[in-house]
Amino acid sequence: MSCGICVGACPTATPFRRASALVPGIELPADPIAGLRDQVVAATAKLQGNDRVVVVRCAHAGNLDALADTGVAVLAMPCVGMLPPAFIDLVIARKHADGVLIAGCAEEDCYERLGDRWTEERIGSQRDPYLRERVDRDRVAVSWASPVHQHRTREALAQFRQHLHDLAASARPARTGVAWRARMKQLPLPLRFAGQVVVLGAVAVLVGWFATRPTYAYLNHDQALLKLSFSHASRSLKECRHYSPQELANLPFAERTATTCERGRWPVDLELLLDGRTIHRATHQPAGLWDDGPSTVYASFRVPAGTHQLTARLRDSGRATGFDYDSSTTVTLSPGQNYVIDFRGAEGGFQFGRAPAHGLATQETPP
Repeated sequence: MSCGICVGACPTATPFRRASALVPGIELPADPIAGLRDQVVAATAKLQGNDRVVVVRCAHAGNLDALADTGVAVLAMPCVGMLPPAFIDLVIARKHADGVLIAGCAEEDCYERLGDRWTEERIGSQRDPYLRERVDRDRVAVSWASPVHQHRTREALAQFRQHLHDLAASARPARTGVAWRARMKQLPLPLRFAGQVVVLGAVAVLVGWFATRPTYAYLNHDQALLKLSFSHASRSLKECRHYSPQELANLPFAERTATTCERGRWPVDLELLLDGRTIHRATHQPAGLWDDGPSTVYASFRVPAGTHQLTARLRDSGRATGFDYDSSTTVTLSPGQNYVIDFRGAEGGFQFGRAPAHGLATQETPP
């Protein structure tokens, strides 16, 4: 997935290694750990003040590069879970910066699923590899916010820098445990619950209103719905060939079959007439990569209610003129009625409505 979380889990990804080349057991080819160490050293060399911060952001937390200034360096990676805890130790122990702020996706909604949780567990010494106990957790902060809430990350950074400034002026002992978090301004809990109730109630009222308003009628009071709906496998492009016993004897044993049929079917040409007027005329192609599947037909028409003469014609043999099936019937459509015309070649052709036997005159013309 190229998230890099496995890199942060590798215990050999320690930037303190100097006796040999920094090549851990796991790393991303495009983002080597040695290159990350060089980025940290180069970016922090320009920082000034006693509230210097390295912001490690993930690629899905929005564009936080604008946070960089004389006291802030921003490093980007696919997921903050890619950062080995030893890099936090390096920044603080070697005094490359006064603090590290890890800025990732919204909490419990990490793009890489577990990047935020595992990062906090490593900082809190709950998941291997642990951040060393010597690292003051007051100098390690986390901020989880979606790209649309980048103001929370900016506010967290401002509070964290003020917190580091206060640490420099005090003799507070190093703290262990969980990472530092900013205190975000928010409404009291009762007001937040009340606001949620108001919003959800307004949404429910709006949905209820749209469920009944505006009134929609699919058909006019004097209309009925006429539908063509069926799938039909037309005839093969070429007739199947039947081998004689002598031909079968001349074929290799593995290729012997009594009948061979080429793939491919003719398209279905269809016409529907209402009182002698054509309301549908179309060619429906067979389905499948080899054009050997059934042709699917679905069409609907709003027609006046009352008594009508229906004529349906279908050609499935590739003949140039005429139709293979030609059926007519007289129907009386009630206002709002849904009348379906089906086709079943094995049962004689077109089936009109729910009772195809009444008023049905089917005529099949040989190809």
